[in-house]
Amino acid sequence: MANEDACMLRKWEDGNDPKKRYLASLFQLARGIEQNFMGGGGKRKRTSSLASYLLNMSERLFAIRRVLKDTGVIYLHCDWNAGHYIKIVMDVIFDKKNFRNEIVWCYSGGGIPGKDFPRKHDTLFRYTNSDIYTFHVIRKPYKENTQQVGIHSTYSGKGNKIDLERGTPITDWWTDIKTVTGWNPERLGYPTQKPLALLERIITTSSNEDDLILDPFCGCGTAVHAAEKLGRQWIGVDISHFAVGLMQRRVLDPENNLGLSLSDISVHKAPLTADDAKRMALQDRFKFEEWVLGYLQANQLQKGRGPDGGIDGILEFYTLFEQDEEGNVKGERQGAIVQVKSGKVTPDAVKALHSTVLTSNLTAGIFVCFKEYKNTVENVLGNIKDEFRDVSGSYPVMQWLSVEDMLNGVDPKLPVLRPEHGGRTVPKPIENERLM
Repeated sequence: MANEDACMLRKWEDGNDPKKRYLASLFQLARGIEQNFMGGGGKRKRTSSLASYLLNMSERLFAIRRVLKDTGVIYLHCDWNAGHYIKIVMDVIFDKKNFRNEIVWCYSGGGIPGKDFPRKHDTLFRYTNSDIYTFHVIRKPYKENTQQVGIHSTYSGKGNKIDLERGTPITDWWTDIKTVTGWNPERLGYPTQKPLALLERIITTSSNEDDLILDPFCGCGTAVHAAEKLGRQWIGVDISHFAVGLMQRRVLDPENNLGLSLSDISVHKAPLTADDAKRMALQDRFKFEEWVLGYLQANQLQKGRGPDGGIDGILEFYTLFEQDEEGNVKGERQGAIVQVKSGKVTPDAVKALHSTVLTSNLTAGIFVCFKEYKNTVENVLGNIKDEFRDVSGSYPVMQWLSVEDMLNGVDPKLPVLRPEHGGRTVPKPIENERLM
């Protein structure tokens, strides 16, 4: 546990808030379990502290309860790592009487362990702030065998005939929503990305049009995307500038058909104009780099603030090598190195990116900088004639993109980007995927 977390824990233990004092004892319990019962002679294998996670999550949940309306609803999504601790935290902060559901979201895909049951579900805890709250029943079609029985039966639990056309209410066991993996057109490469259908179900069930939706851990912006699509107001918050850039681009991207422009949204601590971007670059080049990568929806590789080997991020795309008369496509997933420069650009910097591309197993390089360095970049790129091809045409191995053009919705020149990038959509699932 970090020093600042230990200080906060002592304040909770010595304070006057009974809920915080009770939770402090839970955190100490979690801390003791980690130190003594995690295996390896009392040495934790985890790099982060469970007690610190619970402490910081609780602090944020207290803040959320303060702003949640009396008629509001909160969903907290977690996996097997800390779900049983989080349930206790939620019982304390939101009161156990306000617990409504433990929703189990089941999915498939990924690896299969040899000595354990595959972990293929997440948990969503649903709490309210009072006994008065919004809940809209969502229904799904009856299974085929139930439909056949229903034709001849008048029993539906209350002596009424089964309403086959209306369907049956969904329960707290969700098996019909797939994760965002592989070739899924929603996929942005964000590690914790959730499917749009999951957030649409949550928002539809627990809110009305024009209600305000808050996601304080917004990540790649699926919640705000769903909220806008369903006619709700929204606020998305994230500590990562990469996530803010990704979220910003996602809601403004015309391919997502949300109909939003810059004048429709308010962005705090992230650029909306080239001048904003320049100020950010001067203040903190690392945050600027994170924001650019998020805005381009490129996978961020570097988490530290050290040398990156000329690779700031990887932008995924697809090269298509077969396309029949019906439009069926086969292809391979490729990667373009993204290099972001926040200040002065030299010819050597552009040449270095080209060298990195040639020595890597990646296909292309994209140099991002401000438009004032256009001549420097283009003078170097003019001497680089390398191209790669697929069935859709030929593309330069090396290209550049100005921050100004990026903010105006210009994309790198690549064959097939994910639909969120504004590229052409692959008609059918890509086979023989190979992540470069």
